Amino acid sequence: MYLFLIPLISSCANRPTESTPLPLPSSLFTPCSIPDYDVVCYTDYPGYVASLMGVIEKCNSQLLGIKRASDSISKTAGE
Repeated sequence: MYLFLIPLISSCANRPTESTPLPLPSSLFTPCSIPDYDVVCYTDYPGYVASLMGVIEKCNSQLLGIKRASDSISKTAGE
């Protein structure tokens, strides 16, 4: 009854599928700004170190996001 559909289904099986990677979010490429060094006395230093650690963590998370995206693109390209 539906034998006329068989050639249509088999013709799609030979067509190679192309996948294009999605662009990476621009938030991964925003520069990490270093906080101003406004330490006047020794008691200000721990706060400055804490703000530096926050910037480093932000940059590390951006790099991790880029690495994950790169790994997923290379996995897709390898298939």
